[in-house]
Amino acid sequence: MSAGDAGLEDTRVEGTSAAGFHCIGPSDRRPRAARVPGSQVDVICDASTPTASLITGVNTLAPGARIPLHFHDYEELQYILSGDGLALDADGREHRLEPGSAVYCAAGRRAAHGFMNNGQAPLAILYVYATLDAAPPFLEWLEDPPAGLEGPSVVGTPTAPGVPDRMGPGG
Repeated sequence: MSAGDAGLEDTRVEGTSAAGFHCIGPSDRRPRAARVPGSQVDVICDASTPTASLITGVNTLAPGARIPLHFHDYEELQYILSGDGLALDADGREHRLEPGSAVYCAAGRRAAHGFMNNGQAPLAILYVYATLDAAPPFLEWLEDPPAGLEGPSVVGTPTAPGVPDRMGPGG
């Protein structure tokens, strides 16, 4: 162990090459129930994978799909992998998105955000949260969530519009 590793526990998982190093391929992603119609979410890492605090995945929106305005209790970074669309901010402004665009949202209501795929191809958004113990972030909708969803869109209790709940990522 080097001086830089002093006091750090070896978190090596059997079959991995180095402590704390994990290569997660596309086939290793886990689907998560959709929160909005036209959304497909694949979780890359969360509390069920070997991560101390990182939650990340890919949320793919079909053409015409929309994620209503919402906010979280943790900051979030979204990076556009493919497709074109719009990011919506708390003030109602629309921001053009294309591959390589990044959206940073601080924690809290002032950084409320949403997304809309107004392109012809799927809009793939990589999302990243650094949380405490990889616990799912709190999510509160500022607009009514889409009709027809059963429950809060992930396993748990139903969430009425404007009522906060602990939900999985990628809102």
